[in-house]
Formats: sequence, structure tokens, C-alpha cells
Amino acid sequence: MKMKTKIMFGAIVVLALFCAGLTACMSLPEGGSSSTITIHYYRYDKFYDGWNLWVWPADPGDEGQGYNFGAPDEEGWVTGKISIPSYVVEYGYIVRKSVPGNDWDAKDIQEDRFARAKEIWVVTEDPRTYTSKPGIKK
Repeated sequence: MKMKTKIMFGAIVVLALFCAGLTACMSLPEGGSSSTITIHYYRYDKFYDGWNLWVWPADPGDEGQGYNFGAPDEEGWVTGKISIPSYVVEYGYIVRKSVPGNDWDAKDIQEDRFARAKEIWVVTEDPRTYTSKPGIKK
């Protein structure tokens, strides 16, 4: 029984070290540098509870991660700031609604969106990605 326990413990240690190394490799930017992308989001109903971002490097492809928006500004826009490795050329993003127990309760639009700009504006239910602030008809 002791031998099985030692083997199991050894396997767990190796797996933990592998996962830690894999996470470090995926999260560390090449050469240690990163840049920030800014995503502004507007909802006509101004109801932002649960709405957040899922962002991933599209070029080169990599795993995604969830990000929260900040509080609405005076015009009703919320903003998410995401640090990405500086070598990322294009990123994908989804505006999604999370509820307890389900991070993917709803998506703003069904299609994935992609961008290359470091600052973008997104309007609810509009598939376009704006590289300058669009006028909003209230």
C-alpha cells in the first residue's frame, strides 16, 4: 500500500509541476513585454449586471480568459482593460452574460468578434467593431 501511495504522490507532484510550467509559459509574454487593449461596451438598456468579456489571442491562437467591465461612465459606456502579450497581432472577443453557476448564460451576438486595434468600441447587438467611438442614438 505504501508503494502505491508513493507512486500516486509522485505522479501528482509531476502533474502539478507540469501544469505550473504550462501556465507560466502561456501567461508570460514573449520577452516579458505586454500591451493593453481597451474594450468599451454600450447597452441601450444600460443594464450591465453580469455582462463581461471573454478574450483570447487569435494570432497566434491561445486559450481565452474572462474579464470584467468597470463601472459605467457618464455616457453609459463600460470599459474593460486587458493586458495581452505584445506579440499578439489579433485577438478574439465575446461579450457574454454570466450568472451564478453559468459563465455563458448569454452572448451579446452569436458570432465571435475579432480585432487588431488596441482600443475598440462595441455596441450591443451590433456585430461591428468600431475603432473610434460611434455616435449612439438613444
